[in-house]
Amino acid sequence: MSVLLKKTLLTNLLRISLVAFVAIFMTSCDKSIIYYTYQPVSDAGWAKYDTLYFDVPVNNDSLPLIITTDIRHTAEYPYINLSLIVQQNLKDSLTWVNDTLHFKLIDEKGKRGANNWSSIYEASSAMPAIKPSGKGLYQIKVFHAMANDTLPGVHDIGLKITQ
Repeated sequence: MSVLLKKTLLTNLLRISLVAFVAIFMTSCDKSIIYYTYQPVSDAGWAKYDTLYFDVPVNNDSLPLIITTDIRHTAEYPYINLSLIVQQNLKDSLTWVNDTLHFKLIDEKGKRGANNWSSIYEASSAMPAIKPSGKGLYQIKVFHAMANDTLPGVHDIGLKITQ
């Protein structure tokens, strides 16, 4: 291997390492994230009535919450769009509120969303801010609203909540 090629590879490795370090540092210092997790979907596909449950602790009820739902999917997902129902009871623990989120997973040119150097693609959608009724443990439910009973190619669903 030539000296120039080695130097170029080392320079590229240092740049990638620096970008990774900055990205990790920036996300680790973001104290506004109060909850962030993913739940996997069955390899056989996401069944219509397979609801995902997220138990979210709220320790500060003075600030509104922003709920962002993430989807990770593969090229096996056969549609352009995906509709999800997100149910939450943050304003009143006895009343469930449904929000429908629409994801566009493939653009007009046939390109899928962001992928992180793998065969998994990602998309996100945020809901309007919601002020919780008080401190406590809340549950957020997510299920798909597509016509098919089972959706292939959905890898996992994430929920990020920030204040």
